[in-house]
Formats: sequence, C-alpha cells, structure tokens
Amino acid sequence: MSDTINVYLLETVENLKWNHICSMQKYVSVQRQKRINAYRFERDKISSLVTALMTRMIISKHTGLAEYSLNFQTNKFGKPYLTNLKKYEFSISHSDRQSVFTDYKSSVGIDIEMLSNNIKEYKSIYENNFTINEIMHINQSLNPFKEFIKIWTFKEAYVKMIGTGLSTPLSSFDVIKKSSDFKILTTEYKRAVISVCCDCSCSNITIIPVTLEEIVRFYN
Repeated sequence: MSDTINVYLLETVENLKWNHICSMQKYVSVQRQKRINAYRFERDKISSLVTALMTRMIISKHTGLAEYSLNFQTNKFGKPYLTNLKKYEFSISHSDRQSVFTDYKSSVGIDIEMLSNNIKEYKSIYENNFTINEIMHINQSLNPFKEFIKIWTFKEAYVKMIGTGLSTPLSSFDVIKKSSDFKILTTEYKRAVISVCCDCSCSNITIIPVTLEEIVRFYN
C-alpha cells in the first residue's frame, strides 16, 4: 500500500491574461462557465478556469473516461462529485496563482493558502473561529501567522473531506489533537501551505507539477 498521497499542482505565470485562455471555456460545463464569468477580477476567472481544466484532465487520465463525458454536480454544501462515477473521490483548491487537485479511494479534502497573503485581521479570525486549544497553540508559536495559515488549511481540508464545507463551525472540531477518524498531512511548496485530510494510512504528500502547456496539449 502506498504511503503517499499525490497532489497535482498548477502554477500559472504572472503575466497570463484572461484573453489568452478564455476560449478554453468551451471544455467546461455551462454551470462552470457561469461561475467563472461571475467573478469580477480577471485573476479569479483565470484561477477558476484552469482549476476546472486541470481537474477534468487528471480525472480523465485516472479513470479512462473521456473528459467531455464527465458530469460534475455539487452537494448542498458545495462539495463536487461525479454523477457518472459516484465512488470516485477528489478535492480541489486554489489560492492566488496556484491550483491543487488530489484524489483518493476514500473521502478526501484539500486546501491551499498562500503564506504571502497579508491578512491583517488574522488574529480576530482565529480567536473567533478556532478552539481554545488551537488558539493557545498559535499564541505560543514562534510564527503565529504561519501557524494560523496551517490550522486554517487543516480545517478547510477537513470540512471538504466530510462534505459539509463551512456549514460546519470551525470551532466545533480540533485539528491539533490527534484523531483516529482522520489524518491530516501538510507540506509547504514555495510560498504556499497545502494540507490534505483523509481517512488513510498515508504519511507523505507528493507534489506533482502540472503545466498550462500540458493542459492545452491535452484538450487540443
């Protein structure tokens, strides 16, 4: 049994413009196109589109299904799933110019957050949304902001794994205490913290870089 879980990571170049890739919207669903075009900022449109394209490509490669046959839906909390492959578990996340994807044989959740993000109000966020134990852990750490980001990704990955999203109060569970119900793996990649939550025996995360050129070749 493998002791690693694969995380596919796409990082777009800083000078990528929406008009460079907008024509590739035709490869995603109409619902996804509506979500993409609802974004106000160009960087968010780009991030949403490339994440969707990468997701379709990897699932197609892993399952053998044609990418155009993949039918995505979400549960009432926003967790995505495939209607034509219901036992297939996957999770996605994006932050700034980085998008990540992972899949596993059981429920899985992933989150990525940039350490470079300047969240001035981060202290009030964790004091109002984390457990007392987690708050103490952050306050006692040498780098409170970094610990805040790590715990935030732990919690996001967990609620994605269980499929309830932020309808589950973040203060209702503790990710510092060890649990027999789930495992949280975390790693840093360049300027980002990536965390994966799953019911698994894995002990490592393996980052597999994906390029935009690879995605374009796949669809063309």
